[in-house]
Amino acid sequence: MPSVNSYTRCGLLLICGWLAGCAHIRIPAIDPSGERLFSGTTTFESHGLFHHHRHAQPPAVATTPPVLPPQPVVAAPPCNPPLAAAPPPPVIAVPVAPAVPIVPVACGPQQTVIPSPPKASGPICARPAGYRGPELQVTPTRIVAPVNSEVILAAGVSAPDGYYVMRQPLEWMLAQDGVGQFVAVGHESPHNLSFLLRDSPQKVATNYARAHTSTISQTIDRGTPSPGDDVYLQKGQAWITVTSPTEGTSHVVVWAPKEHNWERRKATATIFWIDAAWRYPPCAVARAGAGRGVALTTVVTRSSGEPLPGWRVRYTVLEGPPAVFSARRNTEEIAITDGAGRATVQLLPGSQEPGITTIGVQVIRPASGRGDLPEMVVGQGTTTVQWTTPGLSVQAVGASSVAADGAIGYRVQVANGGDLVTRGVTLSYEPPPGITVLNSSPPAQAFGQRLQWRLGDLQPGTAIAVELSCRAAVSAAVRSTFRAASTDGLTAEGTATTEVFANAISVRMTGPDTAPVGSEVKFLIDVTNTGQTALTNLVASDTFEPGLAERGGAQSPAVRPIPQPLAPGETYSFALTFIVTQAGRWSHRLDASADGGHRGSARSFVIGTQPVIAPGPAAPPSTAATPAPRPIPPAATAPPTLGGLKVTASLLANPIRQGATTTCDINITNDRSIPDQDLTLSVQLIGDGVALTRTPVKGGVTASARVGANSIEFMPLREIRAGEVLAPYRLEVQGVKAGRHKIRVTVTSSRSPAGVTAEAELTVLAP
Repeated sequence: MPSVNSYTRCGLLLICGWLAGCAHIRIPAIDPSGERLFSGTTTFESHGLFHHHRHAQPPAVATTPPVLPPQPVVAAPPCNPPLAAAPPPPVIAVPVAPAVPIVPVACGPQQTVIPSPPKASGPICARPAGYRGPELQVTPTRIVAPVNSEVILAAGVSAPDGYYVMRQPLEWMLAQDGVGQFVAVGHESPHNLSFLLRDSPQKVATNYARAHTSTISQTIDRGTPSPGDDVYLQKGQAWITVTSPTEGTSHVVVWAPKEHNWERRKATATIFWIDAAWRYPPCAVARAGAGRGVALTTVVTRSSGEPLPGWRVRYTVLEGPPAVFSARRNTEEIAITDGAGRATVQLLPGSQEPGITTIGVQVIRPASGRGDLPEMVVGQGTTTVQWTTPGLSVQAVGASSVAADGAIGYRVQVANGGDLVTRGVTLSYEPPPGITVLNSSPPAQAFGQRLQWRLGDLQPGTAIAVELSCRAAVSAAVRSTFRAASTDGLTAEGTATTEVFANAISVRMTGPDTAPVGSEVKFLIDVTNTGQTALTNLVASDTFEPGLAERGGAQSPAVRPIPQPLAPGETYSFALTFIVTQAGRWSHRLDASADGGHRGSARSFVIGTQPVIAPGPAAPPSTAATPAPRPIPPAATAPPTLGGLKVTASLLANPIRQGATTTCDINITNDRSIPDQDLTLSVQLIGDGVALTRTPVKGGVTASARVGANSIEFMPLREIRAGEVLAPYRLEVQGVKAGRHKIRVTVTSSRSPAGVTAEAELTVLAP
């Protein structure tokens, strides 16, 4: 009795004859459950049954049903189709469900050596030079797979137009001298309609199957949540899956019976089955530039956990800070797994550089003793080693040039550029000959001639700055070196060079001491180059007080250019003429400057006096008997006592950090033309924001003074001569609290009993 399938096929053939030539007619999809012929749903499929296209259509992205009716065949599609339908290479077989687990590494990818599949369909564009006709192709041709996994092989006949040929019969055969068996054969049309029409696909035996190249593009879903392991097939490709429970080699032969060229109608794929799992070295952290490095271990076992000895593992330094392997100190090393399946190498840092070094790892299976499996790379991945190190660096910055006896300011920065804490950092400085340290922030500890700052621990990426002020008393290139060290054994140093030069300008000025108001006074000025080289850009300027007026009408300061250059030992002389406009004692100061920081100055005074009034004519003779009195002569007018005491207070370093120190210079001048007596000097530290740290000095020696909590009283000075400038008084004070604080200086004398006051404001910054 005929079977249901026979009646079904006959009915379909009659329908096909009745609908011959109706290429665009669609039929309902066949019910895949087998309960009825048609599913009755609204989903329709287009099939090649109703048209005669032989080749696959132009490339299109694989989609799920419903599928649009096929489009007309393009006679000669380009090898590079439009961007909207960019084709991938042919599909590549990958394991469907690997039975051997592969443990991922958190810091780097791990993979079995299996190429990734393509993502869309289209022309294969693989037409080689000298192409001679249709050719059967199978992908992949060689693959390594774990035992018990399922490998997909795809095959198709490539035509001269660059497309796979549809509806071509194929036969799959598994060589008897290997391992493995066929699992499934892919259908060529939706819902296995091709089996009803052509008796294919069909797995005749575990080592033999028949199929046809497909009329649709397909996506093989492995049933996992991730689409990354799906396999995409093009129109004109047939597929089959192979598995093996044991290690060995499978040789799969596929051939196309309708192709007549024997050289191009068959193809062979080889599958190497292995029973192994491996665990790459985890990411590691090690100290750079020191220590024993880090051990990297790869563990290779069977899927059951049994160790696999004798396997090779290749380690290669790929990128990052330099590193070497301890055995031969090169960047590549091969280790053999021991009885526990462990392959270990020792990686050493190649420099002090911190960072991450990437190591490539390849697992190599040895050749089998029976010769059916060659030596091959079966897995590869990466691991990383992060090299850590504390850092220490010193950068010193100072003035490039100063005049002798001038102040040099230094800023020294100590930094940790590493990624670990640098412990117990100290900075030391031994001043070169002729250099005196005035103050520093933070304060330094003195050990003989050497100064030291204890900076403590430096966190990664942080820095500490030390500021200090020095005075240079020599004429030379001063090289100041600052050295830092840590308890970790790190050292660093920074150097600043300052050219200290002797001042090469001498200024001499002569002129009258007194002059009547309204008269002219002339001052002769000599500017001399006392150095060893010529002076360039030499300029003189004179600053004068309001009782004087420059004869030419120039305002103060009056600038006078000097011919260039002024040779060594040469003197340039000129005169300045002023008009005395007011009575009193008036001063003017001439400053000369040149390139290189050379400066010189001179100061002079002139007393403006009122003109003497001449006596009047004698009185006429009187007729009286009493004789006329004799004229009395006018009393001489004494010159007025002008000027007074002048006091200034200046800070060498301002602002400073809390806890740091600075020096306050106090200068006193008797600006009178007569001496003064009983001079007293007192200093008051306003508030509790600053404090005295050292005994005051005067002219470089300790000064006699009574020091209180916030005040200083110096020993009185018996006399200060006319025009005398006292040697400076110096105080060293420390910033105790953040904020702005005042230092008030008061000077009294017998001629200035009310006192003269000056103030210096110190800004203290929070640490």
